[in-house]
Amino acid sequence: QDYPGICMCPEDHGKCDNNVCIPNDSFCDGNDDCGDGSDEKEGCNDCLAKMRFSGSKSICDGIEDCPNGEDETVELCGCPSDHFHCSDLSNQANDTNICQPMERLC
Repeated sequence: QDYPGICMCPEDHGKCDNNVCIPNDSFCDGNDDCGDGSDEKEGCNDCLAKMRFSGSKSICDGIEDCPNGEDETVELCGCPSDHFHCSDLSNQANDTNICQPMERLC
């Protein structure tokens, strides 16, 4: 169903790439419910893909909701507030991308 003029879909609905809202249980069900195929993309059964579609606030909340923890990776969420990336401070792309505790900053 189309909800023109609103940014958010109703509860239990997700937003397609073309801004059509469909029920979450229609995502990746084998039918093109969006009309543009965005609910049936390759990898749509992936936990993170489902979370993104539904607009889940559980992504990067510090709790691993996906079995492999992909909703809480450093690549997706960045470092915790008490850590830093050396590359963020040095502006050197080849610097380490590992989160370092603030105690190591001098």
